[in-house]
Amino acid sequence: MPKRLCATVHFLLPFALPTRPQPSSVPENDAGYGVRHADENLPEDGDRDTPSLPASRGGDGAAGVNGGAEADRTLRALLQALQTPGLDATIRRARRVDRDPGEDFQRSLPESRWLARQYGLPPGTASQDAPLAPYMLLADGGTPDPAAAGVGAGTAIEWACLELAHIEVTHDRLVLSHPQSLDIPEAEASALAQEMAASATARGLHFVAPTSARWYLGDSRGGLLTGLQGASPLRAAGRSIDIWLPIDETRIDPHGMPARSSKWIGFQTELQMAWHEHPVNVARAARGARPVNAVWLHGRGAWPPAAVTDVSAAPFSATFADSPAARGMALAANTPAAPLPADFAALMTALSTRGAVADTGNAGATPTRAQASDTVLVQSDALSVPMVHEAWHEWLDRFAAFDRQWFAPAIQALRDSTIDEIRLTLCGEQASTTLSLRRGDLWAFWRRRAFADLLT
Repeated sequence: MPKRLCATVHFLLPFALPTRPQPSSVPENDAGYGVRHADENLPEDGDRDTPSLPASRGGDGAAGVNGGAEADRTLRALLQALQTPGLDATIRRARRVDRDPGEDFQRSLPESRWLARQYGLPPGTASQDAPLAPYMLLADGGTPDPAAAGVGAGTAIEWACLELAHIEVTHDRLVLSHPQSLDIPEAEASALAQEMAASATARGLHFVAPTSARWYLGDSRGGLLTGLQGASPLRAAGRSIDIWLPIDETRIDPHGMPARSSKWIGFQTELQMAWHEHPVNVARAARGARPVNAVWLHGRGAWPPAAVTDVSAAPFSATFADSPAARGMALAANTPAAPLPADFAALMTALSTRGAVADTGNAGATPTRAQASDTVLVQSDALSVPMVHEAWHEWLDRFAAFDRQWFAPAIQALRDSTIDEIRLTLCGEQASTTLSLRRGDLWAFWRRRAFADLLT
């Protein structure tokens, strides 16, 4: 019998629950897609109501340019094209144990809200961004500790994550491009960071740039960052930025809502002026690349944290993740964290030699110690960029690859008693749902859930 390596593998998969795609972006049957799963029994048009889903990203909450009914039919075609037998086997027999429907225009992605809840961070409202920046900084090799920023002992410091961005000016709105699409070399990021550092220092702020992809701004004086609520860049990417710009909870408008932060607008405007004819942007324009004309702020949170650091209450015994927030929260809880392995087999190898998991700079981690949880978190961002760009061919291909590399072998490991349970948290742009599949559930033949049922 195979060696039992852990009790539970918990998959966290952002952007797995699709929104209404535009019909022209979905593969047709004659392109090799659209083969219906034998067991899925997706309804034909008219068999039952199709779930009401968030609109295409271009619509900012409207029904989309193609109308609700046509978008629903297009969604049905997308689901028929999905080739994920391992995921289907998991969903079919699993029990739904949790669902967060989310809130309209919430500023955090559902996976961020879910992570914050798992680690006991205070629940937030739709207008509040999940306070994950200090943990992201930790995962990126920095330290959020006030002492490292030259702040006296016992003083809290607030950190926010900054991502280099391009904001496109159209005829009627400003649209944020996906930050990962800018492809900024390390040398260019370093040159731009010098301007940011000077601007931050002039305001008594702390600035660190541990990676070219993410910078961090710290405030220990109750200044620029106090009351500031940003929004995840993936909530705003491809959309008008108007409702996603940072708001100031300390200022309430006549309608009783937090007002847009004038402090941040002034800081951003100064930075944009400094970068307008910066040599980096001159060189980017010469080679046809989009200029870096903004930073996108999100994840403001305080350090030291009120929760998270109690290892005995850590929700996961080890974390393997693309997300720096997921890895950083594990490190803060003094549990092992590492980037996502290539596939499920590589995960099993890491778990069989537990010491390898802790090679992440987390010197305090003790991966062989029995902990309150024997649950391993596996988080992947593979589906995020394709869904944000509505690149549905790529979304289908990546989902199918993840299924082959992770879900199918996980089901086999469950059958072989290598693991005791598969947990699966699938997220869309607003909602998340969590399923549990234990070995005994594999014989629950009366359960016939389909992927489409998770969208209701």
